[in-house]
Amino acid sequence: MLLVAHPPTGHPGESARSIDAAMRGLSRTLGLAPPHTPLPAIGPVLRPRHGSQVRLNVAAIGYGLLATVEPRWLTAATRRGHAVVAAALTPVPPWVMTGALDRKLRPALTSGRIHFGIAELTSSRKHFPPLPREHPPPHDR
Repeated sequence: MLLVAHPPTGHPGESARSIDAAMRGLSRTLGLAPPHTPLPAIGPVLRPRHGSQVRLNVAAIGYGLLATVEPRWLTAATRRGHAVVAAALTPVPPWVMTGALDRKLRPALTSGRIHFGIAELTSSRKHFPPLPREHPPPHDR
């Protein structure tokens, strides 16, 4: 699963409400659904990049996100041709470790604050035009 999350507030003008609105907008644009509903197919929005990076393309809003992933995850997702994408509406600090992440996200999952979809992986650039706002996640900067 590729988890897309926003760090807690830290920039001027940013609030828990604005983060929630941004993540809901991302979820809606990608076509993600809340837990306990059928997983929607969201199309070819993932493309493997150099090394162990994958690009999530959100063409409708002119946005791309580069994520560094475990090489094993990328190999498995590429072999299957798809992966689950999840958007957390609850802010998640980028330094949270796996066990703590599970504890942090469990309440978000039970309250419907994580949305999911099944994304296709593609090597085609057809679905991935150059985007002016392609950003690495905060922990990769």
